[in-house]
Amino acid sequence: MMQSAVIQQKKPFYYRGKNKVGEAVSGIFYCFSEQRAKLRLRKQKVSLNLIYEKQLPTWFRSSKISHVDITMFLRQLSTMVDASMPLLEGLRAVRESAEHVGVKNMLSVMILKIDEGHSLGEAMSLFPDQFDKMTVSMVETAGQTGILPQVLARLAEQKEKQHTRIGRLKRALIYPMTMLTSEIILLAVMLLFVVPPLQNMYTNLNAELPLITEVVIGMSTWLSEYWLWMLASIVITVWGLARSFKRSQLVRENFQRLQLKIKGIKHLVAASATSQLMHSLSTQVQAGIPILQALRGAVGTTGNVVYDECCEQLSQSVERGDQLSEAMARSKLFPEVLVQMTKTGEQTGDIVIMVDRAVQQIDEDVENKLDAVTNLFETFLVVSLSVSIGLMVVAMYLPIFKLGGIV
Repeated sequence: MMQSAVIQQKKPFYYRGKNKVGEAVSGIFYCFSEQRAKLRLRKQKVSLNLIYEKQLPTWFRSSKISHVDITMFLRQLSTMVDASMPLLEGLRAVRESAEHVGVKNMLSVMILKIDEGHSLGEAMSLFPDQFDKMTVSMVETAGQTGILPQVLARLAEQKEKQHTRIGRLKRALIYPMTMLTSEIILLAVMLLFVVPPLQNMYTNLNAELPLITEVVIGMSTWLSEYWLWMLASIVITVWGLARSFKRSQLVRENFQRLQLKIKGIKHLVAASATSQLMHSLSTQVQAGIPILQALRGAVGTTGNVVYDECCEQLSQSVERGDQLSEAMARSKLFPEVLVQMTKTGEQTGDIVIMVDRAVQQIDEDVENKLDAVTNLFETFLVVSLSVSIGLMVVAMYLPIFKLGGIV
């Protein structure tokens, strides 16, 4: 751990000059200071023309590299290392086959770091947006224990499942959100363009209108006068919330806490966070990481601040000597089946197998609940759209049905 902290203090230096045979050379390498960099190059018989601390380009910590790119990188590297290919050769081969410019640049920096004698985990730590602490810790441990291919494959599998779950959730929300948007647009069009001509006709008749018709006409009048202000308010509100959510950690944490209090989605959010936490623990323990270190490494991987705080509390309980299952039961955030299977795994020594089985049940529960919530939301939107349009049509044409009496 001390070595890692020192490595992070090194800075990239760019140099240009000539080697001992007079050939032009240039490059980037890491060193603690410019003086040490010059000394190192002098020992290599390099005559310097230029050297300076290089600012890392914007892509160095870019978050534009997708989960799919990282998953493909982990799987390809796992295959090559498993085939007894040296790590540097494997990284260079993956870099050559990569299509994403950001991936190529990231691998170039990693290759440079490893070529200087550092480990793969230390090279990955330079890219915290792509490789979290858990991934770096697992790769470090795997490199020391000789199971790097298996761990890389396990990480790729976990990221694939996570990406599939997120993608499925997004796809499940596309249709309801499209229907909701269509419903709002349709009602606005009717209030702005269909109701006013009928309103003018009824005004000329100078007759008493039904209450429901007056309500719809009032809504149309209000929207016609204030639609621009209403649209601006919606845009500003959405922009402000999105900006606050992106920039404020407090806003994100409060939103995550709120999700666990909203009836109808709290069980879905809890099951998803639990699944992610248990996947992280299982992956780390299977890679040979002690359970206490695995708990600490899983902090920040659940996507919910409540479960991240719970993970910290679990690690503190285990550090005091408590069983993990006992600490999970006290938190009251985990389903009973998971607690019992964790307890059984602790007693039999097969905690990874038991946790994996429990997580499989939780994943199935998440999918079933997601389908149920999506279907319920779709049904609600269909019914509300039908009722809204039906009431509006009845309200505007009801006076016509009574036109003979009005005349």
